[in-house]
Amino acid sequence: MLHLLKALTDIIFPPHIDVTVARGINELTILGRVSVHHDKEQSIYTSLPYSDPSVRALIRANKFQNDIHSARVLGSALGETLSQVLNEYTLDSAWDTPLLVPIPLSQKRRRLRGFNQVERIIKYTPDEVVGYMRYDRTSLKRHERQSQTRVPKEERENNIQGAFFVSKNNHIAGESIFLIDDVSESGATMRDAIGALMEAGARNVIGIALAR
Repeated sequence: MLHLLKALTDIIFPPHIDVTVARGINELTILGRVSVHHDKEQSIYTSLPYSDPSVRALIRANKFQNDIHSARVLGSALGETLSQVLNEYTLDSAWDTPLLVPIPLSQKRRRLRGFNQVERIIKYTPDEVVGYMRYDRTSLKRHERQSQTRVPKEERENNIQGAFFVSKNNHIAGESIFLIDDVSESGATMRDAIGALMEAGARNVIGIALAR
């Protein structure tokens, strides 16, 4: 009955093309495309190609269309990515119980969108991966700036500089942190957020963006 109702709803209100493409992708398919790349200079890991139309549809459907299926699939990809990254640090006790921090939206953008798409991905990341990590989505904050996607690549560094800050009542000092984002193109957003966390006293910060 539910499947019939959903089919009728899709006929009356056709889903966005990104949602249509994303619904054709399952967890097993996306896990087969995960290939973790480490940019050692910037301390950023990425695992999926944003140039892939399927990956791009998942990212956009989760971000702009509030599509739960896309969030679940991307959560599986983040779980696999985190597992592979953690394997590199199994002998380092500093990463025994890392802090998981999502890239935040500005207050205005969060109100307009109604949710943070990165938090949604983390929500659907398998418990066996993130269950022992601690989660902090309130300490890292973001000033209002023009969206990076609307800024020419050569101007993104200046646009994002100083955009992130850490609240006064935070739990950052001495922590080893995985900083999570959905997409990293120039790396400018990650660099500024990492800088804010390190300035607040973080012990280690590693950026993880699903797509590059």
